[in-house]
Amino acid sequence: MKQPTMVYKHPGKHKIHGSYFDYKIVDISELKKSLEEGWYLTTSEAKNRKEDNSIRQELEKEAEGMGIKFPPNIKTETLIKNRNTN
Repeated sequence: MKQPTMVYKHPGKHKIHGSYFDYKIVDISELKKSLEEGWYLTTSEAKNRKEDNSIRQELEKEAEGMGIKFPPNIKTETLIKNRNTN
């Protein structure tokens, strides 16, 4: 692994930060796929499930159609905020 990154799902088997999560380590090149599969970069995101994957996919397609690229670990909230300011 060139750039390992940990991702989380809630609920899970492992007690972390007062709750139970599953986790796995992925290479940065696999991060986008993991996020699309419902994994999160932080335990708080996983627990709160703030990001709606259907909205994210819509935003990604919209950005792709406009030729805009962004890092795979950008939060959906950031995409929405930037979309609304343009």
